[in-house]
Amino acid sequence: MLTAIKDRASGWIAWALVFLISIPFALWGINSYFEGASKVAVASVNGVDVDETVYQQALSEQRRSLVQMMGRNVDAEFFASMPFKLEVLDSLIDTQLQAEYLADRGYRITNEQLSERIGAFPAFQSEGRFDPARYEMLLQNAGLSAEGFERQQRQQGAVDQLRIGLRETSLVVPAMTDRAIALLMQERVAQFTILELQPFSEAAQISEDAVLEEYEKNKDRYIQPPQMQVDYLALSVDALAAQAMVTAEAEQAFYDDNTDRFTQPGSRSASHILISVAGDAEAAEVAKARDKAQGLVNQGRDGGDFASLAREHSDDPGSAGRGGDLGIIRPGTMAPEFEAAVFELNPGEISDPVRTDYGWHVIMLTDLRESVVSPFAEVRSEIRSLLAREWAEGQFMVMA
Repeated sequence: MLTAIKDRASGWIAWALVFLISIPFALWGINSYFEGASKVAVASVNGVDVDETVYQQALSEQRRSLVQMMGRNVDAEFFASMPFKLEVLDSLIDTQLQAEYLADRGYRITNEQLSERIGAFPAFQSEGRFDPARYEMLLQNAGLSAEGFERQQRQQGAVDQLRIGLRETSLVVPAMTDRAIALLMQERVAQFTILELQPFSEAAQISEDAVLEEYEKNKDRYIQPPQMQVDYLALSVDALAAQAMVTAEAEQAFYDDNTDRFTQPGSRSASHILISVAGDAEAAEVAKARDKAQGLVNQGRDGGDFASLAREHSDDPGSAGRGGDLGIIRPGTMAPEFEAAVFELNPGEISDPVRTDYGWHVIMLTDLRESVVSPFAEVRSEIRSLLAREWAEGQFMVMA
């Protein structure tokens, strides 16, 4: 049970992290776009207007996300293309429709499902296991908070429930399927001839009066729409960024104000032995299980091989075969009592028996990694590029 997030992470068909975090206007952010915008609507969804300001914000954020993903591999002209603009608008419309549908029907996912979902991302894993340090680092690099990303994943998980339900529900009876296949596979034999229009048109006798009558009757057909000639300037974010003047003081100030962004969080890895006992078990049964756990604590502290003890005695089927190894422990993934014990241990130390709803745990801390702040010199070029692009995007919005 305690190793659910580790075991299930490797069994999912993982989704691409970059895709999921490249759309910051997805479900969890849509409300911020639909509030306080201008009154010029570019679309309306069940009476809710998609305002021009909302649309421009979405364009800007999607543009920024794609640039962060692909760097200079993105053609700046693509951002001005109609397909890109329509795709962003379609996303806003789809998001609002999905949000309304899900809210009306109470779709949601549990905390366990959320842990499984996040743990399944290959980008968040090290050696096939969820790595909280990598998780925090990638979210920071993407400019996202863990709370915001997890809120978005809850919403996206609810959307997936809807999509899976629609995909796996049979909406067509077999007879209709057979009929459709028969129509698609049928063959017919026919004869045809081609008639050229030119001989008929050459033989036609059309009078001036008939031409004038047609003109008077259908003047709208012969109206030429207004035309204009304009001069325009093509703007490029990359070209503007190249002109940005980023000072050393600005770089240092950004680094000092955003130290967390360049910090790789520390992490702890642990192994455990579970002596299972129900939460509502009789006191005698609980005491008996604790005595067994204490005996294993004593054996481990006296030099016994912890992995061997776990393989022989642990009631946790997910970790017993691995010598009790739980991998990296991320805050919020284990029972509070369990986590408290883990964060009090030093590497190699074995805890006293710890009680949770699953039983008694004997815990050994196997690894401790302190948080590390990247030196300014290592991230200076990244900061310079980031500040230059932010300045360029601001200029782009003003000039556009």
